[in-house]
Amino acid sequence: MFQRIRNLSFALFFCLYGRAYGYSLLIDASDISSEQVPECINFIAETKDIPYRIVLPEEMEPWEKRIISVLAEKSAFGVVCGLRPNVWMRGVATLGVSDFRDVLARNLMKYSQLSGSTAEEIFVGAQMPTDDCFRILSSEGIKTVFRVGDGFAAKHEPSLINVVSCLPSVNIENSQDMPLYYKVSVFEDLAKLLSNNMPEEFTREPQEPFNRSRATGIVLSDINLKMWEHFSAARKKLENYKNSGRADREKLSAALEKAYTVEALSNWIGEASAENIFYAVAGIYEAIEEPLPENYASIAGMLFDELRGLPISVSEDFFVYTLSAEDGYMNINGHFSLPVSTAVPLEFYWWNPAAGYSTRLAQGGGRLSGPANFCIVAAENNIFYRAVQNEWERMWTVPEVSRTSSAFSVRMPLIFMQFSNKTNISFFIRLSSSSSTKSLAISLPDSSVEKKWLDPVGDAKGPGWYVGSPGTPAGMCDIMSLSLRNNTTKIYFQFYFAGPVAADDRYSGFDLYIDINGIKKKGEGRAMAGLNCFMQESAYWEYCLRVTSASATLIKGAEATEVPVKFDSSFRIATVSIPKEQFPYDPAVCGFTFASYMLDEKGNVLEVLQEKDSIHPGGGRPELKSPNVFDIITPGSLSQKRSLSAYLKKRGAVIPALP
Repeated sequence: MFQRIRNLSFALFFCLYGRAYGYSLLIDASDISSEQVPECINFIAETKDIPYRIVLPEEMEPWEKRIISVLAEKSAFGVVCGLRPNVWMRGVATLGVSDFRDVLARNLMKYSQLSGSTAEEIFVGAQMPTDDCFRILSSEGIKTVFRVGDGFAAKHEPSLINVVSCLPSVNIENSQDMPLYYKVSVFEDLAKLLSNNMPEEFTREPQEPFNRSRATGIVLSDINLKMWEHFSAARKKLENYKNSGRADREKLSAALEKAYTVEALSNWIGEASAENIFYAVAGIYEAIEEPLPENYASIAGMLFDELRGLPISVSEDFFVYTLSAEDGYMNINGHFSLPVSTAVPLEFYWWNPAAGYSTRLAQGGGRLSGPANFCIVAAENNIFYRAVQNEWERMWTVPEVSRTSSAFSVRMPLIFMQFSNKTNISFFIRLSSSSSTKSLAISLPDSSVEKKWLDPVGDAKGPGWYVGSPGTPAGMCDIMSLSLRNNTTKIYFQFYFAGPVAADDRYSGFDLYIDINGIKKKGEGRAMAGLNCFMQESAYWEYCLRVTSASATLIKGAEATEVPVKFDSSFRIATVSIPKEQFPYDPAVCGFTFASYMLDEKGNVLEVLQEKDSIHPGGGRPELKSPNVFDIITPGSLSQKRSLSAYLKKRGAVIPALP
């Protein structure tokens, strides 16, 4: 009785103070914060007898879900199942139907946990499902699909699913006679607004026939179109990996999550997300251990406007500085308009889209105005950092940095900034959290480098606890960078170490394992004798380049051919040249795995004992076949520790391929 009286009072109120506009309403509350959920519940309690649909946030407390479930019983409002991640199902060679089935099943399960019933209505965002996806939706019991777009209602054939396309609106007063979509950010006065502008129930049986031509997509910019092509290629690789029968569950899950994130329609409207897409696509290849396409880094040049070559002079309110390149170094010289304490960190950031992870977290805390993946901090110690998965990893000390209260100067080898023939970077300076310069788009001098990999100084400790024998020079075995160069007759590999390859009666060596085809388990899976290591299954090798202070040898099966190697005067830089008749493959598309180790005076690999002695290093467990490897090249030091400490779990240590 009370319910009927209340319904009648709503109707009388509406007739007296408002007028029917014939609109229906979908409220999207999926992005509200956890602090706003109680407000949302109060709003629903006040308006539960008004006919509208609402999409709720994915994560809610159990007691909050229970309240919503009780309120939904015998009420006019309805909760619509959301689709997270909200994928774009209309792209070229995009989300596979089997993946959509997985995403849908996960969301339907969450909806049933929220409501205690099976879903019949689902919200798919600004997209239109394919016919295959409609069939899947129908098989799961979905009766109505809500989307954002032109306002209309139709019925899809042959699935017989009602399609309700809701026109986005920021004002539901004086609404048009059509379905509307309202993205809610605050609930204050919303209940009153609805009662004054009463929506109608969504049409159950739309008469309009389904017209797919009305489901228009978006026009991609040049940058986004290129990124979509790369993403499409990555999706094909991922689909092949998923159906290969050799997919690792954790790796596949990580790759799929990256793909689902990229597929969100919001990423492709405008270019604000271009850099995130760039790294997410690279992350798909990384997760399934596939090499990036040869031309992938070429997109980096499109992500910058107004590229400027060096030298560059900049004058801003607080900073005046110049950037120049000379004798293989990047020079940064400048001064402040007002004195600044040298205790305040001065940070130099740059972003190279062709070089690994990026982050918007400042090295010393806070947020950056743009992405970055490298940083020099001029403070008490002048340190070079790189970004690794949303944190900063210390690489090494930069000796040529000077700083006073009024001026600063930095001199950085260009070889640590150039990752390809043409390198474009975004550069800015930040003075702690108080001030920063505008980002500059800089084109570095051309380089002969085709590929480059960096590795931090100080990690030549195997799994993290190996120690050299007494008298071992600091930095021995500690790789800093590896560069690949290529011309018409020879291939060049340059290895840059933190310490000498050999000194007095201490010797080291290093191997570069080369996979020419990328085919799983095709080639040799075990490292050279004495190392107690294995390769990744997708990076078994056909060639091994073995280098010592005395020679360099290219090994293929039982054949070993000596190749030229040159060392600088400090024995820290080794440059190996391989004639192309001895290696007739394109190195730019090959896979590589690196390992360094200690040698005895006869050139044999030294075993890492449990306790070091006058000759042998210590920290190993020979009885467990601990790896006799001191350094490898990985995306981060934690990767090295995890890889080389696997012997503790009685598994062979597997060296990851170069990223």
